[in-house]
Amino acid sequence: MKLLLVCLLLAAVTTLTKGRRALCNPGTWCPYGGRSYIFIATPKSWAYAQMFCQSLGGTLAVIHNRNTNDFLRTLSSRMDTWIGFSDAQYNGVWLWINSERVVFRNWCRGEPNNSGGNQDCAIINFKGEDCWDDEVCMANRPFVCERENE
Repeated sequence: MKLLLVCLLLAAVTTLTKGRRALCNPGTWCPYGGRSYIFIATPKSWAYAQMFCQSLGGTLAVIHNRNTNDFLRTLSSRMDTWIGFSDAQYNGVWLWINSERVVFRNWCRGEPNNSGGNQDCAIINFKGEDCWDDEVCMANRPFVCERENE
């Protein structure tokens, strides 16, 4: 009976914390969905953020689905945060930094729009909302890196 109660309690905790930051310490890699992610709060331009991620053995984060989007939203404390999505090579053609196929987008209404000039890089959590915005790549923002699990 006690074993059954412990199993049920563990299942409930696992369900409640799935996809949440609760099990990750700030500034450390957090496994999720077969990858590991780290939120870097120190603002950098998009290019410098990508170079920093590479120095850690990864890239800026790539988002393939709603679950990963929600996980990164929580990991980044809902701050405007760089991800590895850009149309810098050809305006209007958005590509992931690792050349993976684009299967999920979560643009805010009316985005991307280049309203601030050449907004060629993407952020999540625009103004704390659950959507993405295009941003000038030279702006300094926190960012999320991803890498393969070790």
